[in-house]
Amino acid sequence: MAAVYRSKFVGTGKDRREKRCILRALAGVPRGSLVLDLPCGTGRITTVLLDEGFKVVAADASQHMNSQARDACLIRQGGDEAALDDAVRFSHEDV
Repeated sequence: MAAVYRSKFVGTGKDRREKRCILRALAGVPRGSLVLDLPCGTGRITTVLLDEGFKVVAADASQHMNSQARDACLIRQGGDEAALDDAVRFSHEDV
């Protein structure tokens, strides 16, 4: 189910609006700052935060969602595990 979840929302109008709102809210936050993405789900927002130059703690109660988020972020980092580990920490947490 986690693998299907990401494909249902990425690129939709809702997805684009949410990303714009989040980036607008973070406009005054310096790049390189640590940002919490909770729940991170499949990494839909985590990847945007990384693209904007933030360091991220991505947490979700589902290990499957965390795994999908890590895979999405790893692809975004060009498969560079070291770069990913420097930029984002994945955590299995519940709100």
